[in-house]
Amino acid sequence: MASPVPARPPAIPSFAGLVAKTGWIIAAAMLLLTAFFAARVATLNTQVVYLKQEAELARLESQSLKQQLEAERILNARQLANLANQEKGQTSSSATP
Repeated sequence: MASPVPARPPAIPSFAGLVAKTGWIIAAAMLLLTAFFAARVATLNTQVVYLKQEAELARLESQSLKQQLEAERILNARQLANLANQEKGQTSSSATP
């Protein structure tokens, strides 16, 4: 009868195998980092577009408010001029007997 084959001791990973696995782990980590930063860039670009639109809206609102104030100033000045003319007319008609 043949004698039983002795069990092999567990294989100790060689240095080359360890380096190869480390390289793949690093490559996978770089892939994940690249995906993360690509998503971050897309998010930031979207945020920049949103902020530009918001700034443009604020600029238009400010311009509209300035125009409204100017229109109110013009109307107030015209009303004051009309009141002054009415007062002159009343004082000149009351001054004449």
